[in-house]
Amino acid sequence: MISSRAALWLAGGALAIAALGLGTFASAKLHATAPAAGTTTLLIAALLALGLLLAAAVIDRLVLAPARALARAIETVLGTGRRERTALPARHALDGLPARLDELLDRAVRAEERLAEERARARAEAEADRRRLAAILKDVGEGLVHAAPDGRILLYNDAAVSLLGAPAGLGLGRSIYDVVSRETLAYHVDMLRRTSGGDGSARAGEPFIAAASETGRLLRCRLSLVGDAAPGSEGFVLAIAEAGLQVAGGTGRLLDQLETAWRGPVASIRAAAEVLRDSRPDEQSAWFARVVEEEAGRLEKLLAELASEARALTLRQWPLYDVATGDLANVLAERLAARGMPVQLGSEGESVWASADSGTLVMLLVSFVEWLAERGVREVRLSARARPSGSTLRLAWAGAPPSRAEFDAWLDARLERYGLPFAAREIAERHGGEPWVAASAEGAALHLPLLPPTGVHPVRAAPALPARPEFYDFDLATSAGALEARPLRTLTYVVFDCETTGLDTEADDLLQLAAVRVVNGRVIHGEVFDCLVDPGRPIPEASIRFHGITPEMIRGKPPPELVLARFARFAQGAVLVAHNAAFDLALLRKYERRAGVSLDQPVLDTLLISALLQDQEGDHSLDGVAARLGIAVRGRHTALGDSLATAEILVRLIGMLEVRGIGTLGEAIRASRSMVEIRRQRARPAEAARDA
Repeated sequence: MISSRAALWLAGGALAIAALGLGTFASAKLHATAPAAGTTTLLIAALLALGLLLAAAVIDRLVLAPARALARAIETVLGTGRRERTALPARHALDGLPARLDELLDRAVRAEERLAEERARARAEAEADRRRLAAILKDVGEGLVHAAPDGRILLYNDAAVSLLGAPAGLGLGRSIYDVVSRETLAYHVDMLRRTSGGDGSARAGEPFIAAASETGRLLRCRLSLVGDAAPGSEGFVLAIAEAGLQVAGGTGRLLDQLETAWRGPVASIRAAAEVLRDSRPDEQSAWFARVVEEEAGRLEKLLAELASEARALTLRQWPLYDVATGDLANVLAERLAARGMPVQLGSEGESVWASADSGTLVMLLVSFVEWLAERGVREVRLSARARPSGSTLRLAWAGAPPSRAEFDAWLDARLERYGLPFAAREIAERHGGEPWVAASAEGAALHLPLLPPTGVHPVRAAPALPARPEFYDFDLATSAGALEARPLRTLTYVVFDCETTGLDTEADDLLQLAAVRVVNGRVIHGEVFDCLVDPGRPIPEASIRFHGITPEMIRGKPPPELVLARFARFAQGAVLVAHNAAFDLALLRKYERRAGVSLDQPVLDTLLISALLQDQEGDHSLDGVAARLGIAVRGRHTALGDSLATAEILVRLIGMLEVRGIGTLGEAIRASRSMVEIRRQRARPAEAARDA
């Protein structure tokens, strides 16, 4: 690219040559008739050309030369960070620009120096924190590996090295998927990301079993998501511990000894006894041979029992947790699509709850579908049916069932290609029993027994109980006190929810109380309060179906007044928030005298704020408000799950209130009080119609 100086001189020279040429041409024309005019014309052209060249020289010296000096000074600062005085010509036409630019460069250099100091200080603090963390983790018995979202290892401790067998692939910047079975770990990382919210706080998943890639050692693992990345792209921490068994070639050493090393000698003893009996027909030899044969049979039976018990011991290392078969179907469809399987998966019937290791169970089903695909099957349907002792998972397809020999061969095959050091049969036995294949009206189906869930779970259909009634005689607070003038975004909130034995605040009692803090407009997931309560009375069956809290779950738990006293300490100094807050407060106030506390701080109701900001006639239930604001409600009808959803709703409503010009706590309380009266008046005609 041509420089500005070269462009100036090229333009000036071109104009000078053009002027001189035109003057020469005109002078030649005039010289024949008026020699003096021709000479004058030539002289004027020469002076004009010289003037153009002088103008270019002046512009170059007074404008371009100092501009080049300023550009060099800027380049020096950008390239080295060092500041040098700008060497300008004695005279220039830039007026005060160089002085202002010098001042700007001085400020930039000082700012860069301060930034460098802050970076050095931050690096020193981070390094000190890293050394402290490394020192703490060094002596932790549990193995810990911190990985980036793509699996690159950022930190690990000595226990992880020992448990993983010091593999060559373990190192900073290497992939965790190279040292722990990839399929199993990737499945659980994906599941945890899909089922967690986007708040950036640490979330832990269910325990699972994985194998070290190099040694085959079984590891009991748990994952936690960490970081502020967008949902679905967080880093994670993998905690690992010894699962109690060593796997070699896909079979436990104990099983090898029992089923392989001893089988030959026992068979030899029985064969020798038979030979002795046949070759020595006398009575004494026959008696001796019979004794040896019987003892060998008993020994063989004992070894078979020990082998069975050893296998059961292996399988008991496997942690199971409650999953819904509907979720299994969704995950199975995703895994089949990810593997490019040419098989379509459909689901039938209602989802049921079962106890399972979902990752291992999905891999088992993936392997079976791939086995079917090799035999030409292109469509399968998954369904589940509850049984008195658990449930049965059914995978059906159109076509003939495999032979017993073919199915047994699949059951006995190791699933090592899926990162599982067990046979399909062993995995199925851990989940509830040996599977079978049978012909059906549409073709054939795999039947896989599953264990019953360990807890009671809310049904996915509409709950048996109606929604909580709204309370219209609720006075949010007599006064906001010193907090009244505080901006909403600067306050600390405690968002709470109750689960109860029923919907009558006078007759029913508290079963669970949970809460979470909101500070500076952010939900603090690490600061929660969650307590089950023993109300000292039976729980109605309809309520159990609604929230899943059983008498076994509350046995030995503290009474309501003790839980309320603890909650009051947790909520001290904060603004209380709930959805349909009057219901929860009316219930809690029953226990204030016995607990020796008073919940007298200001209260906000997200139901009333939603009605204020959105359509009066719309759905202002927790589910309805969450759906409008794009908030996923997880753990619905549990006190903690509803508290977390309400907290996310509050954060969004605060922003909407500010847009309406409602920026302080006092303004929000006054607006909510007006909504109490409006909703009370709207409720009166409906109540009168019901009474009539």
